[in-house]
Order: sequence, then structure tokens, then C-alpha cells
Amino acid sequence: MRNFFVLADAINFIEDNICNQLTPQMIADYCYVSLSSLQKLFRFALHRSIKEYIDKRRMSLAAHDILSTESLSLYNGVKRS
Repeated sequence: MRNFFVLADAINFIEDNICNQLTPQMIADYCYVSLSSLQKLFRFALHRSIKEYIDKRRMSLAAHDILSTESLSLYNGVKRS
């Protein structure tokens, strides 16, 4: 059950800081777990690495920004990257 809370805390931290520089170690430190434990948890629960999760979330948010704006600009698409 603790793993569920660690994963939820990690995802919330990522979402709150998605526009900032994030490293797996920063997330592990925030969740008070080892980097190895957090990496294993992401692989087990989400079937992807922490970096893959962050990259996919950023791409998803960038796609949403592009599709939701009337004037398409490169800046809007990459500002979250």
C-alpha cells in the first residue's frame, strides 16, 4: 500500500513541476525513497521509466497546447519541453 502513496506523490510532484527541470533523483528525494526503488516502482506500475513518463507527459501537454490554440506557433508547442 505504501508503494501506491509513493507513486501518487511522485506523479503529483512531476505534474506540479512539469515545466521545470526534473531528474529522477529529485523526485526520489521528494518522495523520501531511493532512486532504485522509485525506478522499479515506475517500471512495475506504469511499464516505463521515470524519464519516459516525464517525456510523454510533456509531449501530451505540448500537443494539447498546439491543438487548443487558434494561432499555431512553434513557441506554443515547445514551451513545456
